[in-house]
Amino acid sequence: MNTPDSTINDTTDGFISHANMRELHGQGLATPLSRLITDHVRYDNRWWIADRDGWHLIVDGVLNGMLDTQRKWVDGNVYLGGS
Repeated sequence: MNTPDSTINDTTDGFISHANMRELHGQGLATPLSRLITDHVRYDNRWWIADRDGWHLIVDGVLNGMLDTQRKWVDGNVYLGGS
């Protein structure tokens, strides 16, 4: 059974500015879900979602699991016929 993540307590308030996330991405520390889906990012083993103000930590355990699964499909090139 999936439960909400407890990792939100590890960040100041579960928020990262756009400027900081761009810097993290530039350093290779933040990875978008895919080339086309860039508003969901994996950083520090957690998923973040963008809105106009910045990036918010996703704390819903079920959604985190779905994003992990989607990322595995992208990594495995399932959509491109890869193995």
